Amino acid sequence: MYLSNTPSKVQQDIIKLQVELSNIIKRIALLKQNRKSMTAQMNTLLNRPKDSAVAAITEVPEAAFSYSLEDLLEETHNSQQELIAADLAIEKSEFEKSLARMEYLPDFNLGYEYTEIGSGSTSSVDDGQDAWMGRISVEVPFWFGKIKSEVKARDEELQAARKNQEDVKNLVDYEVQDMYFRIMTYKDIVNLYETALVPQSQQAFDASQTGFETGSVSFLDWLDAERTHLQMRLAYYRAVADYQKSLALLEKIVGKSLGGHDEQ
Repeated sequence: MYLSNTPSKVQQDIIKLQVELSNIIKRIALLKQNRKSMTAQMNTLLNRPKDSAVAAITEVPEAAFSYSLEDLLEETHNSQQELIAADLAIEKSEFEKSLARMEYLPDFNLGYEYTEIGSGSTSSVDDGQDAWMGRISVEVPFWFGKIKSEVKARDEELQAARKNQEDVKNLVDYEVQDMYFRIMTYKDIVNLYETALVPQSQQAFDASQTGFETGSVSFLDWLDAERTHLQMRLAYYRAVADYQKSLALLEKIVGKSLGGHDEQ
């Protein structure tokens, strides 16, 4: 009687299953360690005790986003801090230039003096009355070359402020447009995973499991279907995370919260 040392198909499937379980256990251990590191980092950013617990996220709600690009640009121009600072720098330079130009004008000084006379010693009607005396003086500038140089310097500062404001506006507008198109792309990707890819991978996995139980599908095919479904779910959550992070970055660029803007 000949006894083969070759493992049977059932034994092969069991070995493959054990290998797959070992890989899963290893991944779970790495994910737990990664979660501890991220929890400590989050507590540091939030200025909380390092041992504060962070609850597990069971479901990520989709953040509504229905801003148009024009709305975002308008919001940015009204609230972006660098743009506001650039606008104030222009106002400051314009005011300083106006002050420099006023040096061409003469200065008028008005004043008065009050003199207490005391008791009179004559029979005059005004004798003994206190005296009031007004005065006016005019200072005319003669150093026009110095004033002209000052006005020119203030004008150059004004032009530099306007150029800086234009550069800041162009950069901010580009950042808003770039992030807007990223968000719209991520939104489409998330919708694709929700409506097509994840449900289809779930159906394929269910069908493979049923086939494996009836013997029409091999263990490897069933395992591949399970792995594909898991990868699809992970890719979906990564897309959701990218979408949420893009919204946060956009709020940083705009300079205000964009939450609560529901679709009309």
